[in-house]
Amino acid sequence: MSPTETLWVLGILVFFISLIPPAIHYSRSRIASRAFEAPPAVDFRPSLTVLLPMKDEKTNVSRKIDELLSMSYPKDQLRLLVIDSGSTDGTDRLAQTHLEENASGVRWKVISLDRPGKSVAVNHALGIVDSEVFVMMDADSISGQDTLERLANWFAQPEIGAVCGQLKHQWPTHDLPYRRRFNTIRVGESVMDSTPIFEGSVCAFRTKAIGDSRIDPNINADDSQLAMLVRTNGYRALMDPKILFIEDSNANPSRGRKVRRAQGLSRALVSNFSLIRQQGKYSSIVLHSLYFHLVMPWLVLASLTSVIGASAIEYLYSPPAQELTPNGIVMLGAILLLFISSTARGLLVGISILLESHIRLLLGQKLNVWSTDRQD
Repeated sequence: MSPTETLWVLGILVFFISLIPPAIHYSRSRIASRAFEAPPAVDFRPSLTVLLPMKDEKTNVSRKIDELLSMSYPKDQLRLLVIDSGSTDGTDRLAQTHLEENASGVRWKVISLDRPGKSVAVNHALGIVDSEVFVMMDADSISGQDTLERLANWFAQPEIGAVCGQLKHQWPTHDLPYRRRFNTIRVGESVMDSTPIFEGSVCAFRTKAIGDSRIDPNINADDSQLAMLVRTNGYRALMDPKILFIEDSNANPSRGRKVRRAQGLSRALVSNFSLIRQQGKYSSIVLHSLYFHLVMPWLVLASLTSVIGASAIEYLYSPPAQELTPNGIVMLGAILLLFISSTARGLLVGISILLESHIRLLLGQKLNVWSTDRQD
């Protein structure tokens, strides 16, 4: 076997071996997800504080406040907390005015912070929240009228420390199959024990499950940081696929937003590395997340570099020159397959996003401050 053939075979083997751990985890998560059951409805209405962290959200602030005020939850048990993080478009003033005019019978407060960052806003909120449950929502998310009731219902079970909803896709996108599989994993992990990766657009936390602990404001991925913190404190954190939300216009987030999210998740998982020990099933769940977000992208890059490099060398230098070899034909077939398979395309796009987030971090670019701009 020639050196190029060895390199080609090695690249193929590394690629398929790198897929084995996530394939196994997906299979067991899919089986587990079939056993998911929402708790029966009970007359349980704990006090709720809904945090709306905002920055330059003048187009969403009034709509989001109206959405919350219209939800079917006792107004005497509901508190609204708007924290503005350095907006330049008057979001805090709009929130103040709209609440004064429309929030009769509901306790509310608007706070303006000079330091930007959603995690900073979350930590500030945790220092003043005195309700039993702490709910967090994004200004650009749209939730159903029964969302607060569904979230609160979970906390009738004393072992539950955190619950998040799931994004509902209104129309197909190029990475929809990939996202669906990702959600299946989150739900399956919730059944097995807990999921470390949360949806910050709609999530709720038992205040006691957080206690005096705080998240790292220099990381972002505040929702997942809180989910792992809750599990560290001995409670379960889960995703409920029946609590659905959409994003305004259901537009795909920009690549820049996805890269920031990926970097935050990677850093949050590393900072909670100790969870891979002595946590039962949750240890293997966190270990898989660490592998998928930190190790697998580099294995895939190494395998593709090896295969493409070997094929290029063989094509350029092996006689007769400029002719497709069997290896080259296989490569073309593989590329064609990737274009046909939306799942494969979604996976490779996800891998590229993770790699970009890692490289930018290695270059000193810490993307811990969120932006409302979805067009970058």
